[in-house]
Amino acid sequence: MSGQNTPQEPGDDSRPPTPALTWSVTLLVLGGFLTVLVIAYDHVSTRPGHEVATHQRDYETLCEGRPIPGAPAYTGSGVRPILVFEDMKDHDPRFLSRVDLSFGLEPDRVYDPDADGVQLVACAERVDEGEQVGTCEYGFHRSLDGADIPLHLTDVEIRIYEARTGEPVGEPLEVVARDKTCPRTASYNVMETERAAVYTTPATDQYIEAIEEILAD
Repeated sequence: MSGQNTPQEPGDDSRPPTPALTWSVTLLVLGGFLTVLVIAYDHVSTRPGHEVATHQRDYETLCEGRPIPGAPAYTGSGVRPILVFEDMKDHDPRFLSRVDLSFGLEPDRVYDPDADGVQLVACAERVDEGEQVGTCEYGFHRSLDGADIPLHLTDVEIRIYEARTGEPVGEPLEVVARDKTCPRTASYNVMETERAAVYTTPATDQYIEAIEEILAD
């Protein structure tokens, strides 16, 4: 008879899933996939680049969160076996600049150790810029007639890590970099931007004072 419901066999659920249920399942699967990707990326990005360092430059991976397990443990006293790397983003962005602190320093304070003696790594990164304090001349530009690039004061954050574990040591410290020496080179990208600029860097004594203050915490 018309108007009567067609009986269903027990267990016969031929109705399509509701849109809300479909979206819930899709989001659940997608969320799980993204979680796996994040975990995998975190593992790769913090995986040691070197088990044992053979060169001082090997330690710049600490500034990327990648420790060197074969490095000696930080003793916390006596000399400061530390390397310092700058990331001022004025040069080739693929490389950091190592800061040489070995000149004119007391042996019981800060020094640049050999690769197999590094306990700490300090990483300096520009976090803000200030007023123009000079001009730097470079011999190439779009016009090939040379370029005068403004030199700006900059705020630099300094962080220290134990080389063996990658764990932070002390609290980060921010300083106003006062070394107005023009960078020897400026990258092509810096030279070609409409708002080209180069920046001051911390002086040697600023690094020493910052390191001493951070390690004293």
